[in-house]
Amino acid sequence: MTNNSAVGVIASVAGVDTPLNMDEVDLLNVNGIELFENGTPTVTETELFTLEGNQGTNVGTFAFTGEATPTDASEESNPSFKLVLSFAPDVEED
Repeated sequence: MTNNSAVGVIASVAGVDTPLNMDEVDLLNVNGIELFENGTPTVTETELFTLEGNQGTNVGTFAFTGEATPTDASEESNPSFKLVLSFAPDVEED
């Protein structure tokens, strides 16, 4: 994710939406933030990273980690969900 504006941005994981076929997902994290445990959404709103304005470090990356136990390893499984992010300006108060 890249912030091209002059103002810094705080990106947060706000939640997950429309999980499908997540029963086989034992654990799923993004950047160390737990999203699912035992197929159930567990995420609470958590800061993901802060992107400085276009004059600083303005690129953030995602890394997913987790574990899954397929019920039938011979069948294709396609769990899915929408990751909901929120953004707020990173402004310092005087």
